[in-house]
Amino acid sequence: MSFRPQTRAKTLKNRVHVDVYVRGIEPLVDLGARVLADFSPERVTLADVEGNEFCAFLDPGLYERPPARAFAVCTDSDRPEELAAWWAQSGRR
Repeated sequence: MSFRPQTRAKTLKNRVHVDVYVRGIEPLVDLGARVLADFSPERVTLADVEGNEFCAFLDPGLYERPPARAFAVCTDSDRPEELAAWWAQSGRR
């Protein structure tokens, strides 16, 4: 995963976000994340220190370090079937 500096502040909801497995959200909150929505016991939507959304799915079997393990990159779309077909085609080349 890489991060790029931006000169403008975030103004809209992210179209792409990461889903992570966590043992608990407390370590992420201690690092500066904040809870946006709680869908316990399945997941919690959080924002990082810059306001970027991500979903934390509880996995009690996850080791204590790191506090989260990414498992999916999710994209919001108004045409999800078309987007999924495009990604499926691009993976075959």
